[in-house]
Amino acid sequence: MKILFLQLWYDLYGGIETVNDTLATQFNKDGYDTAILCLWSKGNGEYVETNTYEKKVIDNEPKRASYKQMINDICHFKFQNIPSDIKKSFKYYKNKKSNYNVYSKKINEINPDFIIVSNLELLPLVPKELLNKTIVHLHTSTSFYAENKKFADIIKKYNNKVKKIVWLSSNFEKESKKMGFTNGTFINNPVRIKCSEINDLQNKTISFIGRFAEPKRPELLVKMFNESKLENEDWHLKIYGTGDSSNIETNENIHLMGGTDNVKKALLNSSVFALTSWYEGFPMVILEAYECGVPVIIFDYGVSSSELVKDGKTGFIVPLDNEQIYIEKLKYLCDNYKMREEMGKHAKEFVKNFYPENISKKWYQLFRGEL
Repeated sequence: MKILFLQLWYDLYGGIETVNDTLATQFNKDGYDTAILCLWSKGNGEYVETNTYEKKVIDNEPKRASYKQMINDICHFKFQNIPSDIKKSFKYYKNKKSNYNVYSKKINEINPDFIIVSNLELLPLVPKELLNKTIVHLHTSTSFYAENKKFADIIKKYNNKVKKIVWLSSNFEKESKKMGFTNGTFINNPVRIKCSEINDLQNKTISFIGRFAEPKRPELLVKMFNESKLENEDWHLKIYGTGDSSNIETNENIHLMGGTDNVKKALLNSSVFALTSWYEGFPMVILEAYECGVPVIIFDYGVSSSELVKDGKTGFIVPLDNEQIYIEKLKYLCDNYKMREEMGKHAKEFVKNFYPENISKKWYQLFRGEL
């Protein structure tokens, strides 16, 4: 059986790429002929050290003239630049259309038994005769599609043409039906790391791992850490991530660690994992914390929060933006080793449900038409 993943980028390593790599590796391990077909490359090179599956890319990311620069040239009467800018833009759209055609032809050449589309932008490139073999794998929440008409319209258009639409959680599937997306099921994402090391949870470190983006709000975690006075008990807050960190104030107990390509090491050196997001889809970093035996504390960011965090067992779910309760729960975890230890054990057991070898079984049910 041939399984083909379609994704936009060859050399990014975000949530989509991580999940596809994990699933493709497991499918291949289970004896399936698996490949990932990417549309664009940024020229960064492969990010996975050893692929057990085939991975192809059509072309480098096309470049076009900047609209901002064109407007600036017109405003400053630099009309001599306009013909060149128009020529660049024409070439960009011509190359883009050509690459779309090549991509579609490549899908046809491979002629897989199943296609898993990870980026909605690629769905129109699937040949019509292969749509009944196509599974749309959505990597974010229903609220995202409720607020983004462009993507919602694509789902509606293909709702009854594709084999199935896969949501990340049972709650997302329930919500999707209210939105008119009737051809759905759910399969949780697999955790990408395995950890045999034992975390004794004695290290007085709270960790945050994520992008420095507005929904994540690491600066709020810094504020609450300062108000908790945990530095008086020699606790430290380590913040891992990339992006604009100008609004994050550090001191001798609050550390900006930069990005990390070794999440497991960071979590094994932590005793509590903390998120302050007001919005999430299905954050894999929570499962990664569990695999390292680390309890978590989060705000109730939405419909998947209760599926990932078992309140009082694997961590705490705090009412959204209730900073007082968040600080109380954070201090409670930090002050109670026995509670951390008990939660860590529950987390380590709970995360087994998300191991690739278990998640893949649901995918095989889907392939067989049982979901």
